[in-house]
Amino acid sequence: MDKKTADKYQITNIEQLKNPEIAKLFDSDGDGKANLVGCNSGWSCVLIIDNQLKAYKLQDTVEQNQGQYTILLADAITRYKQGQSIREC
Repeated sequence: MDKKTADKYQITNIEQLKNPEIAKLFDSDGDGKANLVGCNSGWSCVLIIDNQLKAYKLQDTVEQNQGQYTILLADAITRYKQGQSIREC
């Protein structure tokens, strides 16, 4: 999570992403859910991230973006440099 957005909206813990208004701050595809940079499909971290989303009850407001990690990360860095809010795992 970028510090600028966290400070501006007083986000201090991951459970605040249950709030749809907070989650929307990190929505990069327009579906209303926060987009979380995940990892390549088939990697074990996909299951770990899904487990954490379930454990924190974030499935309704956060989604894991899966794909080639380097491309997902490059997209997040580009959005950050453009001043957009970002959320990474």
